[in-house]
Amino acid sequence: MNDYIQNSSAEKDPQHSNVWISWHYHRRSDYLSREFGCSYYHFGTAARNRITRYLIGTVNTLKTLIKKRPKVLFVQNPSLLLTILAVILKPFFNYVLINDFHTPFIKLHSAKEVIFWKLQHFTIRYSDMTIVTNEEFSNQLQGERIMILPDVLPRFDSPGNIKLDGDLNILYVCTFAEDEPYKNVIKSSGLLDDNIHIHITGNYIKAGIDKNEMSHNVHLTGYLPDKDYLELMNSADIVMVLTEQENCIVCGGYEGVSLSKPLILSNTKTLRDYFSAGAIYTEHDTKSIADGIRRAIRQKDRLESELPDLKSRLTRNWRTKFKLVQEIIGNLEMKN
Repeated sequence: MNDYIQNSSAEKDPQHSNVWISWHYHRRSDYLSREFGCSYYHFGTAARNRITRYLIGTVNTLKTLIKKRPKVLFVQNPSLLLTILAVILKPFFNYVLINDFHTPFIKLHSAKEVIFWKLQHFTIRYSDMTIVTNEEFSNQLQGERIMILPDVLPRFDSPGNIKLDGDLNILYVCTFAEDEPYKNVIKSSGLLDDNIHIHITGNYIKAGIDKNEMSHNVHLTGYLPDKDYLELMNSADIVMVLTEQENCIVCGGYEGVSLSKPLILSNTKTLRDYFSAGAIYTEHDTKSIADGIRRAIRQKDRLESELPDLKSRLTRNWRTKFKLVQEIIGNLEMKN
């Protein structure tokens, strides 16, 4: 069934160590699991059938819990099904359950999505703690035992550089998800000077985009391994990450700050508050995106000068929040 585990050290760790489980890879879970000293288990599958994927995830999760008997279990949410499973199994394994709830892109316009949110509130109610990335999302959930912990700024091992085609190169970090205005980004290339090139990451095929129809200054990279992705980001002049979701802090923003890259971000309160320097903010229509790129290029030196202070402040604030969350989890563990 082509199932796999991505786990750097879990098999060497003793029983009863803290465990972090996810059913699809996310850099946040990878990095936070290290900070919390967890054995990190990533269960995934190449199976296209959703039921098969869920079955594989359920079986591997049960096997891990039986083998490790963790005192503290962290789960990545989404997957909602993984989190529900962790809630159901909690009385049998007697762990402290930490629900790391990423901000989902969900619009409440159908019965299916209403049910989704009711189930999410069920997981929040029966988790010992729910961690979210920002205050806006915390206020939206309005539950007890909700703590705010953004992504830790990643520490990269000196990515290399590669030669890019443009005189000025914009890296647009994209997954071609519903909340990303990638079509307008592609259109905006036609409003830019020929020497400004946009490099777009992510699986463009799933979005039905024909690579051959792109203008000369748009480059679709497809999915990139981490090494190639970081080399591309490190070689770009500016990093752009856009989302139509208000209460979302974008991973590409963290990565750009870590590599000291000026940012172009969506004009949302959440992103303005968190990335309060080193960034240009834009609306999502074609003209605004092109204008944002031009503004970022003109102000590149100023934006770069703001990044060291922003990086230091974000790291300091994150460490304070992390210590508080860590202390509360320790208290929950003693009471359990």
